[in-house]
Amino acid sequence: FGSLLAGAGALELLFSHNTPLVQFSFFTLTDLHAGGLLIGIGMGFFTSANWAWAIDLAPREQGGKFLGLTNLATAGATVVTSLFGPIISFLNARDAGSGFTLMFFVALIGFFLGAVLLGNVKETAGKKSPIANGK
Repeated sequence: FGSLLAGAGALELLFSHNTPLVQFSFFTLTDLHAGGLLIGIGMGFFTSANWAWAIDLAPREQGGKFLGLTNLATAGATVVTSLFGPIISFLNARDAGSGFTLMFFVALIGFFLGAVLLGNVKETAGKKSPIANGK
């Protein structure tokens, strides 16, 4: 659910024009805020479920190893994606906003691809690994 919600936020940001949606006396909520809010809430759902699922799917005796790998994948993705900053800046310099359009399009694909791939994971909560049993 979280990756689909975040994907909806990325899709919304592809078509945003900083249009006001709701006006308060002290704050204006725009379509940019709404897209960011959807991504933030979606990532909150995804991350908490991701860690819970990692605990459930990991063999009990190897939980630390698999939680470490989960953290490496999460933090590693942040490091790798930051390397694309110069590409986004280059595209934005050539055509205003085009780098961000590419970024949100790639994010959209990633969110929906992740949702599809995670749908194929089979539940193995609490099962002992064959390695621990000497098999």
